[in-house]
Amino acid sequence: MHDFYHSWMMTGGHSMFLFWILFAVVLVWLILAYRVRGETPSETPLEIAKKRYAAGEISRTELDEIKRQL
Repeated sequence: MHDFYHSWMMTGGHSMFLFWILFAVVLVWLILAYRVRGETPSETPLEIAKKRYAAGEISRTELDEIKRQL
Protein backbone atom coordinates (compact mmCIF):
# COMPACT_ATOMS: atom_id res chain seq x y z
CA MET A 1 0.00 0.00 0.00
CA HIS A 2 2.89 2.30 0.70
CA ASP A 3 4.18 1.79 -2.85
CA PHE A 4 0.76 2.54 -4.33
CA TYR A 5 0.66 5.93 -2.60
CA HIS A 6 4.09 6.94 -3.86
CA SER A 7 3.44 5.77 -7.41
CA TRP A 8 0.17 7.74 -7.51
CA MET A 9 1.85 10.88 -6.21
CA MET A 10 4.68 10.55 -8.71
CA THR A 11 2.35 10.37 -11.71
CA GLY A 12 -1.09 11.53 -10.64
CA GLY A 13 -0.03 14.52 -8.56
CA HIS A 14 2.26 15.98 -11.18
CA SER A 15 -0.16 15.21 -13.97
CA MET A 16 -2.99 16.94 -12.15
CA PHE A 17 -0.78 19.97 -11.44
CA LEU A 18 0.16 20.20 -15.13
CA PHE A 19 -3.50 19.80 -16.11
CA TRP A 20 -4.55 22.79 -13.97
CA ILE A 21 -1.65 24.91 -15.22
CA LEU A 22 -2.59 24.09 -18.81
CA PHE A 23 -6.26 24.76 -18.07
CA ALA A 24 -5.42 28.19 -16.59
CA VAL A 25 -3.19 29.11 -19.55
CA VAL A 26 -5.89 28.18 -22.07
CA LEU A 27 -8.53 30.07 -20.08
CA VAL A 28 -6.41 33.23 -19.93
CA TRP A 29 -5.60 32.93 -23.63
CA LEU A 30 -9.29 32.63 -24.54
CA ILE A 31 -10.23 35.63 -22.40
CA LEU A 32 -7.49 37.79 -23.88
CA ALA A 33 -8.25 36.69 -27.44
CA TYR A 34 -11.93 37.54 -27.00
CA ARG A 35 -11.15 40.91 -25.42
CA VAL A 36 -8.69 41.92 -28.14
CA ARG A 37 -11.12 40.87 -30.86
CA GLY A 38 -13.82 43.02 -29.29
CA GLU A 39 -11.61 46.11 -29.31
CA THR A 40 -11.51 46.74 -33.03
CA PRO A 41 -10.67 50.34 -33.85
CA SER A 42 -13.71 52.36 -34.81
CA GLU A 43 -14.03 55.43 -36.95
CA THR A 44 -13.22 58.80 -35.48
CA PRO A 45 -16.00 61.37 -35.21
CA LEU A 46 -14.36 63.40 -37.99
CA GLU A 47 -14.36 60.40 -40.35
CA ILE A 48 -18.04 59.81 -39.60
CA ALA A 49 -18.83 63.47 -40.29
CA LYS A 50 -16.92 63.35 -43.59
CA LYS A 51 -18.86 60.26 -44.66
CA ARG A 52 -22.14 61.94 -43.73
CA TYR A 53 -21.11 64.99 -45.77
CA ALA A 54 -20.19 62.80 -48.74
CA ALA A 55 -23.57 61.06 -48.51
CA GLY A 56 -25.35 64.42 -48.44
CA GLU A 57 -26.70 64.00 -44.92
CA ILE A 58 -25.11 67.22 -43.65
CA SER A 59 -24.16 70.50 -45.32
CA ARG A 60 -20.69 72.02 -45.72
CA THR A 61 -21.37 74.51 -42.91
CA GLU A 62 -22.41 71.67 -40.59
CA LEU A 63 -19.21 69.79 -41.46
CA ASP A 64 -17.13 72.91 -40.76
CA GLU A 65 -18.92 73.35 -37.43
CA ILE A 66 -18.20 69.74 -36.48
CA LYS A 67 -14.52 70.19 -37.41
CA ARG A 68 -14.34 73.36 -35.31
CA GLN A 69 -15.87 71.66 -32.29
CA LEU A 70 -13.57 68.67 -32.54
